[in-house]
Amino acid sequence: MPFAVLLAALAEVPDPRRAQGQRYSMSHLLLFSVLATLAGATSYQKIIAFIALQRERLNAVFGACFRRAPAVNTLRHLFLALGRDDLEAAFRRHAHDLSTRGTPEALRTVALDGKTLRGSFDHLTDRKAVHRACCMEAVGGFAGRVGIGRLPFR
Repeated sequence: MPFAVLLAALAEVPDPRRAQGQRYSMSHLLLFSVLATLAGATSYQKIIAFIALQRERLNAVFGACFRRAPAVNTLRHLFLALGRDDLEAAFRRHAHDLSTRGTPEALRTVALDGKTLRGSFDHLTDRKAVHRACCMEAVGGFAGRVGIGRLPFR
């Protein structure tokens, strides 16, 4: 099954919901949210639309039993109640599991992402914008954030 390692890692995240409020498997909701985001979803509504459109396929491939897509508030409340550290630990475990599979060094990739901090640029004082960069080894996991400071972004 594709993404089986990620699903197993997400299953270890403690579920913050009450027992009576668990109609949908949390690990499947999280995995489907990741897949929807990878497919271009940028909001709760778009994640729900993705699940609704792909529900039968997602159920078949991942062994879920969603009779319908969850409500937007179900997903929103889950993300608000989730422990950030627990979720991060699950993704780190997943990245570590992928890195220990023995990927040849020639196939390793490093992803870079940069952001310019809003409001850090000032024309009046001739202050340059502050940039942040994030580096991630695609197989090995999170490498770290680097503050580039007040240098122009190149």
